[in-house]
Amino acid sequence: METILVPTDFSLPALNAAEFAWHVAKRTGADIVLFHAGRKRMKTQVPFQGSVTLENPAAVLKEARLQLDFLAEKLRNEKPASGDYFPEISCIAEMGEIEVLISDLIASRKISMIVMGMYGAPRIVRLFIGSVSQQILDHVDVPVLLVPYKSLPAEVNEIGFACSSSVTEVPDHPFLRKFARAFDAELSVVHIDHLLKNQRLSSAINGDPDMLAIVKDKTNRFKRFFKEELPEKLSEQIEIPLLVIPE
Repeated sequence: METILVPTDFSLPALNAAEFAWHVAKRTGADIVLFHAGRKRMKTQVPFQGSVTLENPAAVLKEARLQLDFLAEKLRNEKPASGDYFPEISCIAEMGEIEVLISDLIASRKISMIVMGMYGAPRIVRLFIGSVSQQILDHVDVPVLLVPYKSLPAEVNEIGFACSSSVTEVPDHPFLRKFARAFDAELSVVHIDHLLKNQRLSSAINGDPDMLAIVKDKTNRFKRFFKEELPEKLSEQIEIPLLVIPE
């Protein structure tokens, strides 16, 4: 059985990602692990007191587990359609560096995919220049699905494969093909370098495809596009999920 790891900091983008992960799990027949990496301090809402900052590690983990349980129950209440798989959900909260904890979970829980939230274009830029998301991508060898804080498509009918103009067809990547089959989605080619030169990247990202996929190889060949050119040429927030697949 495949398992999807959903890291969350309980922000609205992270909660949106968890809901989309539930949708993906139902279609792919995977179970879900909701995960929170605790920090030294954690803000929470207490009835009649408002926002309270917790500093004791035991209190931080206790509160995180309560919020994870609440999120899990919320997802379970979204019943699958007839014929869809009903995912099992487990919850884990631990103190430590998130990329190290996630690497350990991938090995111990046999994680096949990570689904996490993003905030739009600036978040995508930071993927390739040292953010938490970049640290996770650098430490894992499983696909990572980044979900924007936007209204998401009810169905994934088309997945655009981001590549250079020298590529004429979608490669026969096992995970990408399997993922597309789960949604009965069409795979199409999106030439990123050509669109960047003509300042039309936003129209492709927010156009026909319901999801964008990119293969991140060991040389990180798209780093220059995301670091130097994307901030100047992308005028709108990315409104569709981005699937980053290791080579």
